[in-house]
Amino acid sequence: MDTPRLITHRDGLAWIYKPAGWNTHPTAEGGVDVVTWLDTQGKLLKGMRPAHRLDKPTSGLLVVGRRNARSRVASSFEAGHCKKTYLALVYGRVRPIGKIEEPIDGKAAVTNVRLMGVYNVEGGCVSLLELTPQTGRKHQLRVHLHGIRHPIVGDGRYRRNLGIKDPSAPKRLWLHAAALSIAGSDAVTAPLPIELSSHLDKLLRQNPA
Repeated sequence: MDTPRLITHRDGLAWIYKPAGWNTHPTAEGGVDVVTWLDTQGKLLKGMRPAHRLDKPTSGLLVVGRRNARSRVASSFEAGHCKKTYLALVYGRVRPIGKIEEPIDGKAAVTNVRLMGVYNVEGGCVSLLELTPQTGRKHQLRVHLHGIRHPIVGDGRYRRNLGIKDPSAPKRLWLHAAALSIAGSDAVTAPLPIELSSHLDKLLRQNPA
């Protein structure tokens, strides 16, 4: 199994790559988690804690830090001064919608959507999207995409029977937290993990321009 790794650090914060299949925090169900991993690392990371969370099946950037630094990040998130960018592969051909504005659990939820590419597969096609959430509701991206009838490839919870298949897709949620900027700072980026980049390369080879 892939393991977390440090990408960069500054001002009491560290940007960690969290693999798919890792919990952000320990859970009653057990399994590997970032908090426990942090405490096995050296002086730089030991005792740091996540400033936000990523769903277990999602890979990508996770910011961790000590208490005061985490408070700054939390304030920036609440004030809307943080920009998170995700990459997702979804079923179907997504029209250039620009934005999804649908409440989740009675609360406002907004996701910016940019179409990056469309690839033919068995029974239809899949679309690569760049997603920038303006709010932080639970499972927001997965719920929003399911709601417009374009569920994320590999999502076992929010799924629809659209008759589209891609046997070469990795056995995981095709969602990756690719970039994060806090309060106007330069964005930190995390490249796609090998299972997603390899699959995307295969789609590109099968769909030459």
